[in-house]
Parts: sequence; C-alpha cells; structure tokens
Amino acid sequence: MAIIMREGNVFDSDADIICHQVNCQGVMGSGVAKEVRERYPIVYEEYRDLCERCMNDPGQNLGIAQLVPVDEEGSRWIANCFGQEDFGYDGKQYTSVEALKQALGTVAEIARDGDMVVAMPYKIGCVRGGADWQEVLKVIDEEFKDCTVEIWKL
Repeated sequence: MAIIMREGNVFDSDADIICHQVNCQGVMGSGVAKEVRERYPIVYEEYRDLCERCMNDPGQNLGIAQLVPVDEEGSRWIANCFGQEDFGYDGKQYTSVEALKQALGTVAEIARDGDMVVAMPYKIGCVRGGADWQEVLKVIDEEFKDCTVEIWKL
C-alpha cells in the first residue's frame, strides 16, 4: 500500500474515488461535505434519499459507504462514508471510528477489485467529527492494504 500525502484541495486529485465522511442526518452543511454538495448535486441528492429512507432510525446507515458516480463514463466516484450518526460544533467527538472503518473498508475492497486510486481529505473524521487523527490514520493504513491512497491537506 502507498499512502501519498498531497498539498491542496482533495478535488484537485485525479483519483478514481474521493472519500469523505458524512453524518446520518441528511445534512452536508460544512467542510468537504458542503463542497461535495456544491460541486456534485447528484451526490447530495442520493445521500438525502438514503437518509430520508432511514428517517425513523438514522443510525442504521452508520458504516455504509455510498458510492455515487459523478461522470458519464462511471470512472469517477464520490464515496459518502457514514461515520457520524449526528453532528455538532461543540468540540464533542461525533465520529464513530468503528463506523468510519467499516465504510472505508468497503471503499478499499472496491478500490482493490478495480485497481483504483482513492483520495480523501487530511484528518477525515477528525476536524468536524472530533476523532483522533492517529487512530484514523491507523485505520486507513489497515483498510487500504495493497491500494494507493492520496491524503490531501489544504
């Protein structure tokens, strides 16, 4: 496996799959998720549809990786990784590292099977989600064996 640290916006990547963490509430209101919503409205629509179908029990989406194609060829994907049941801006940890691990594991399996490159933002699940970066980086290292992963730092 190769983890490649890159400087810049994750959306500058040529990777086949761009991962980001989402909550189970149907809200992409800040950070990378907000940029996904603005750049790729179809990704937001698919995400909202999934959240609405689980409205009575939003936590059931935890650990899911929802991959949505964002080009006509189906060669570029955004992976909504459901790692948070809820969200907030109060310094509390909202990321479930176990759920994020499950979602990233699904993405890693798809990437291995398709010989795809994956990109994700630096400190995924940590900045707004409150997880510990060293713990998340360990998860990335474990889940993406035999894959190329770009980690983009603004």
